[in-house]
Amino acid sequence: MTTLSIEELIAARFCRQAAVYINYLTPQKKMVRYILVSLMLALSLGINAHAFEIPSFPFVYVKGEAEKKIPPDIATISFKVQQYDESAEKALDTVQKRCAELVVFLTEQQISKDDIVAYEIGKLPVREKNDKAFGDLNILGYEVTRSFSVKLKDISRYEQIARKLFSLKNVIYIKTIFDRSDREKIEADLIAEASSNAKMQAELMASGFGTDIKSVFAISHEDFRRLSDTEFSISSGEIINVNQEGGESLFIPSLITLQKDIKVIFKLKTAPAK
Repeated sequence: MTTLSIEELIAARFCRQAAVYINYLTPQKKMVRYILVSLMLALSLGINAHAFEIPSFPFVYVKGEAEKKIPPDIATISFKVQQYDESAEKALDTVQKRCAELVVFLTEQQISKDDIVAYEIGKLPVREKNDKAFGDLNILGYEVTRSFSVKLKDISRYEQIARKLFSLKNVIYIKTIFDRSDREKIEADLIAEASSNAKMQAELMASGFGTDIKSVFAISHEDFRRLSDTEFSISSGEIINVNQEGGESLFIPSLITLQKDIKVIFKLKTAPAK
């Protein structure tokens, strides 16, 4: 009797369900069948290939964690300039003028042009709504947009810049991410703390059963499948979301939280055979 792993059972069930769907395809879509079958097989093999086999020796599996609350010293503001008009040219002209005005304002706030990223301009036709109509509906006008991302290396300028953005009616979808300029160093320290935390937990668990850890078998930021369903996570800082409807938050958070998790498998010492 062959015993299938959980991953293999999931893949088999997925393949059966997809096969039922494929049966409804027309003969003219043979190529689609082949592509879908290939994808299903790849998925099935991929799931099985990345499954982590449970060790045959005595072991303890732990997750080490470390966290640090620290004041932010940088921020990234993203927003969108948007204008609707019956004339695409008028909408484009309004957006270009507003973008130029914002770039001048940001440079006056000592923001380097290298820290201002302006994405390509987009144009979307706005059509009349009629759920019962078929084909293309009449175009009522055009919506022109351009997105920006601005990095603030001097966080003290955040409030003034944010207030300016909120005061402009065609600047929408404003979002701020607060972070640390020395994130890499902080993360390195957190990994060391998380490693110590994992070892301490393993030693405590092993001692509770009258044994001790022997050596490290595996370390990963990712999850060891079959052992846990907890995924590695890291906080990139506190996020403030605002929009043109109001509810704006202009304060700089006093602290943001950075964290690291690691997963470790430790071999356990075994008692000598008597």
